[in-house]
Amino acid sequence: MRLLTLCLLLILTATQTSDAQQPKKKTTTPKAIPQVKEEIPPPLLVVQDPITRGVQYERFPSNEEKKFFDGLQVVLADVKKATGMRSLELPLNPEKLLRGPVEKKVNQSEVRQRLLLCETGSIKTADQSIILAYSDIKLDNAKNCIIVAGRMVDINEAENCIIIGGAVQAKVIKGSGQPTTVKPAGEGKPTQVTQPSVIIARSWLSATSVTDSIAWTIQAKPRDDETAASLVIDKAVRVSLLTPVLGRELGTQSNCKTFTPPAWPTK
Repeated sequence: MRLLTLCLLLILTATQTSDAQQPKKKTTTPKAIPQVKEEIPPPLLVVQDPITRGVQYERFPSNEEKKFFDGLQVVLADVKKATGMRSLELPLNPEKLLRGPVEKKVNQSEVRQRLLLCETGSIKTADQSIILAYSDIKLDNAKNCIIVAGRMVDINEAENCIIIGGAVQAKVIKGSGQPTTVKPAGEGKPTQVTQPSVIIARSWLSATSVTDSIAWTIQAKPRDDETAASLVIDKAVRVSLLTPVLGRELGTQSNCKTFTPPAWPTK
C-alpha cells in the first residue's frame, strides 16, 4: 500500500513539474487608438481595415497587405467601369518597395520607394511610395504614390497618385502627363491614354487646381453647413467627376465630364 502511494505521489509531482515547464503562449494586445467614427462604405472599409489592424497590432504582415491591395483593386475596378477608362493602373510596383516597422508618428523630409504605415504623419517629399495612415497625413509633394488616410489627406502637390481619405485638401493634383499604350482584348488597334490621378474622399474634397484626374466625393456631405458643396475645385481641366452636379462647386473648367458613380452599398 505504501509503495502504491509513493508511486502516485511521484507521478503527480512529475506532471506538475511538466506543466510548470510548458512555455506560456504569447498574446498580442491591440494598441488603443482613437476611433474613426465616420461611417465608411464597405468597399473602402476593406481597404481601411488592414490599416487599422496594422496600427493597432503594430505590424503589417503579408496577409494583411494582400487584403489591402485586393480591396484597392476592387475600388479601382469600380471607378474604371464607372468612368469608362480603358486603363487604370497602380502608379508603382508594390513588390519593389522597402517595408519597415509600423510607426506611431512620422515626420520625414523624404520617403522614396517605401511602403510606410503609421498612425499619423507629415512628409515633405514622397516618390514611388505607398503611404498609409490610420488618421491624418500631410505631404508637400508626392509623385507616383498611393496615399490612404482614415481621416484627412492634406497635400500641396500630387502627380500621378491614388489618394483616398475621409477628406482631401490639396492645391495642385494632376495625372501622369505621360501617355500609356493600351492594347484592347480583341483585334483593335492599341491606343494611348494618359494615366489619371484618382482622388476619392468620403466626405469632402477641396482643391485649387485638378488636371487629368478622376474626382469623387462619396457621401456628398456638406463641409460646413447645409449649403456647402462636398467637392470644390477652383480650376478643373480634363477631370472625370463622379460627384453629382448638386454636390459640387467648380470655378473655371475645361473638358470635364460627369459620370454616374458606382452603386456602392452604404452599410
